[in-house]
Amino acid sequence: DGLHQFLENVALVSDVDSLDDTKSGVTLITLHQVKGLEFPVVFLCGLEEGLLPHVRALEEGDEGIAEERRLVYVGVTRAQHRLYLLHAFRRHLYGSGQLAQASRFLADIPAGMLEVVRRPGGPPVSAPRQPGAVREAVHAHAVRANPVEVPPQRHAEGMRVQHPKYGSGTILKSTMTRAGEEVVIRFDEAGMKIFAVADAKLSPAEG
Repeated sequence: DGLHQFLENVALVSDVDSLDDTKSGVTLITLHQVKGLEFPVVFLCGLEEGLLPHVRALEEGDEGIAEERRLVYVGVTRAQHRLYLLHAFRRHLYGSGQLAQASRFLADIPAGMLEVVRRPGGPPVSAPRQPGAVREAVHAHAVRANPVEVPPQRHAEGMRVQHPKYGSGTILKSTMTRAGEEVVIRFDEAGMKIFAVADAKLSPAEG
């Protein structure tokens, strides 16, 4: 009976339900569970190709990458005062050490908003494995892969748009990054979503 009751409680109560924000300590939580929560300091770990964006998202193409970008946005906006974005240069996966490539999402952040910190005793600033150099390399690769200029901002707050999957919605916010325009949309049926405009296939809503 005791085990049965325990399993019922585990099934009904998630980690977020039992979160006590009055206690001092570190909270380990996934990006899928963190919506609606805020923390003074946030460490967003694993910003590497194959992890974030996940390898399955890379296989899905633009839609999978757009969903991973929305998850990163959720994680970044949970920080109230300070945000740390972390990636490894080498990671032990599937029984062997592998070189890790910094996430493409780091290239979306303007350089002036980042303070690059290397680990003590790590490679010198000029070394290619230095975090800032890796970030710039990711951005340079993105520019080479897509050499067209970033299009101008085309959406404004309050605009009504249509998405092929989520239907009609209203633009809540539009911001420009080095990768292009990003919008927050509240859809009439699907709720709030975040899109990179280049991936979203948006059109003006009829009527």
